[in-house]
Amino acid sequence: MKDAMAPAALPRSRILVVEDEFLIAAMVKDMLSDLGYECLGPITTMEAGVVAAATGEFEGAIINLLIQGRHAYAIVEILASRGIPFCFASGLTKQDVSEAWRDRPFLMKPYALADVRDFLLGNLPAVRP
Repeated sequence: MKDAMAPAALPRSRILVVEDEFLIAAMVKDMLSDLGYECLGPITTMEAGVVAAATGEFEGAIINLLIQGRHAYAIVEILASRGIPFCFASGLTKQDVSEAWRDRPFLMKPYALADVRDFLLGNLPAVRP
């Protein structure tokens, strides 16, 4: 029998993932699950990423710097305006990020579970994985 005084289970924090490379998208989704987070996506197009950034309910985001060959700045502008923490993920270097966004967290591909965990724990407000 469940303890009537036990707190209700908190919903898992959701993380938006915009990644157009299938294998990396699947890997990030698995990493988030392993860390106890729910993955929103992965989203694979710029258009869907913009919609998700503007309307989705999530606590943080991992955004591939290039989506279908286009910089994802339209997506991160929306995230920043909503106050949602995000990081770029890319096989490019941080120097390839526009100077306006270079202060944001950056995951260099290939990245590991520890890199994702460190971003989430270091940049999201006190949310429960």
